[in-house]
Amino acid sequence: MDDTDLDIDFEAEAETSGTLAAAQAKLQKIKADLQACKKERQEYLDGWQRLRAEIANQKRDDVAHTTRVKNMVREEILEDLLPALDAFDMAMQGGGWSKVDAAWRSGVEYIHTQLLATLEKHEVIAFGVPGDRYSPHEHEAIAEEAAEGPWRVRDVRRRGYRLGDRILRPAQVTITGTEEAQA
Repeated sequence: MDDTDLDIDFEAEAETSGTLAAAQAKLQKIKADLQACKKERQEYLDGWQRLRAEIANQKRDDVAHTTRVKNMVREEILEDLLPALDAFDMAMQGGGWSKVDAAWRSGVEYIHTQLLATLEKHEVIAFGVPGDRYSPHEHEAIAEEAAEGPWRVRDVRRRGYRLGDRILRPAQVTITGTEEAQA
């Protein structure tokens, strides 16, 4: 072997170790870039998931808000109809009602029945009839008469109306009974 062969091997070995070092440095850079990409991807994924949850929450809140507004408007319209029903009730209770022409009376009673049926269709129920047990949540006592037993409705001046579980308007009633018997 001569000196030129040794120089070539040494140079080849030097080139190989330099190339290996460069390749390892390049591999380290690629790994670092990959880690940065993974971190960035996770940040985007987390942000997207948060935004998706916020949109779902907003949709749910919008539906709840719309439902509340619809119910408020519905209740307001129904409450505005109650005085008209009161007028029907007062007109049909008077002594002169029996003296009204039978055809006219029948027509007015039919309209009254239609109004009540429409209210019931919208889950509005009239309540407050003589004999009902008195409840301060459902009845507004405008007069009291002492009698034996628990408080009961004796007369109804104005019917009450309930929308589902909610009282739209309490019934105005005269009650009879005693406080002691209530307990």
